[in-house]
Amino acid sequence: MKNAAGVKKGKVTMKDIAKRLDISQNTVSLALRNIPTIKKETREEILRMADELGYVYNESGAQTGFAPAGGKVQTQQNICIFTDSSYFSTFYFYTELKTFLESRLNSLGYGLIVESMFNPRMTREQLGTFCQINSIKGIIILGDMAYEQIHLVFDLDIPVVTSGFYFCDRFTDCVMEDNLSAIHNAVYRLYERGYRKIGFLGNVSLGVGQRERYMGFQAALDALGLERRPEWVLTDCAADTETLFHDQKRYLQAHPALPEVFLCGCDQIAICVMEAAQDLGLRIPDDIGLVGFDNIDLTLNVQPRLTTLDPGNAAQADLIVSTLTDRIGGGKAPLRRQIVEVTWIEGGSIRPAQEK
Repeated sequence: MKNAAGVKKGKVTMKDIAKRLDISQNTVSLALRNIPTIKKETREEILRMADELGYVYNESGAQTGFAPAGGKVQTQQNICIFTDSSYFSTFYFYTELKTFLESRLNSLGYGLIVESMFNPRMTREQLGTFCQINSIKGIIILGDMAYEQIHLVFDLDIPVVTSGFYFCDRFTDCVMEDNLSAIHNAVYRLYERGYRKIGFLGNVSLGVGQRERYMGFQAALDALGLERRPEWVLTDCAADTETLFHDQKRYLQAHPALPEVFLCGCDQIAICVMEAAQDLGLRIPDDIGLVGFDNIDLTLNVQPRLTTLDPGNAAQADLIVSTLTDRIGGGKAPLRRQIVEVTWIEGGSIRPAQEK
């Protein structure tokens, strides 16, 4: 049985909605999850189309929230994540990392509180009261944040671990993925498969991780003596998927002499490029290859499946929790920056390896 739009009920997918509205599947997914970075008009249009096509969305586990500070001192000991709330809505891997952290901490008897800390008028006393009321025993600073925004945290007598970034002007315990080696090795893998024209798509303004990935790309090209063309490199890709999709579509149309493959600073960029390319009739990987970074769930829903790099969120969560709980227990080891190995996840978005 078909609905009024001619699509079989029960068979409607996010890709169907995306195609009808000429947007990316990633944008549809974010809108259906009620993520705040999607424009109100776009979300309403997506919901209207989903209803029209008869799309059924399972909301279980699809939302992330922030635990409010209570008015009474909690008896349970808690760990607090200070972050920019947009990280959970814009980058899927932060949501996954938070889930791993919560699981590890709960198994040790800790609760997890997530708090956005961007009140410029906050005083040390107010922050201290917040930590006291919520029985905060340790703090995780998740994602890039300016030192000026969180300097009050370091005035507290509470252990701190930064996750996914590090401060240049203050050395702290830090855990993050090995971005430099991961992208450097990815370029070598592509080289071994015969690729010689390799481009990069990312946004270095989004933080340390993106900058390191771009640095790894540049270092590998230099080491292999590969051609660098300015038009094959974009380092200011849009953060929101709606803009990103249309930007990439225009970019692909404006540059007929494309590289053979793009390394992307994150999976969301790679997926938007894939959808834009396919809309223009380009074949993946025959006309252009793609490699992402983060190994988010959405890589399983695109065809061909995206080749990507897994940042090891489970291993990162283990290191963050073990480092923080050791500090809480009085551990006096020197402050450390700990790097987690990144794993290559093979998909169909690049040419297969040739047997030797």
